[in-house]
Amino acid sequence: MKLEVLKNLIEAADYLSFRELALLYLKVRGFQEPVLRDGWKDGGSDVSVSSFPPNPAPFAIQISVEWGWAAKAREDARKAKQKLNTSNFMLVSSRRIAETEFNIVRDELFKEGISAIRADSQDIASLLVLSDKIIQATEILGVFLTAPADRNRQQLSARSMAAYSRILWFRSQRFSRRGNSGHH
Repeated sequence: MKLEVLKNLIEAADYLSFRELALLYLKVRGFQEPVLRDGWKDGGSDVSVSSFPPNPAPFAIQISVEWGWAAKAREDARKAKQKLNTSNFMLVSSRRIAETEFNIVRDELFKEGISAIRADSQDIASLLVLSDKIIQATEILGVFLTAPADRNRQQLSARSMAAYSRILWFRSQRFSRRGNSGHH
């Protein structure tokens, strides 16, 4: 499966599927015992992580499928520092976030004593492909792959490809109805 296909599936994921995928990503990345917990009474889910070896300091992790990630990341990082007493913050987003855009937020938070990192759709897809977690990841996203004899050449089944095409079509229709105005 090509990296771009998995990245597109991640970007089209609903919130419940994406948060499960985010937990898989965090486990593969090496975070110890990530668990979902309710957000700060905002209806979202955050992940409480005991540590990211070798650093014993806890991380506060926000899982997001929102387009307006920057303001939410700033707000949640500040809340994590205040309420959870941690200055380590990670945004796990189903969106593609340009490094230069994230650096603006990261630098702003750094001035407040908060260390911020991000994992976007590209990061998540890359790690899951490299870690041979493609089938597990796509099943979480509701796409079931057939595994050929050569595991390096996993392909989408006809039914999964049809489902994937439908997801992308609905996504493109939703985007075009917004008028491509930049407000998401």
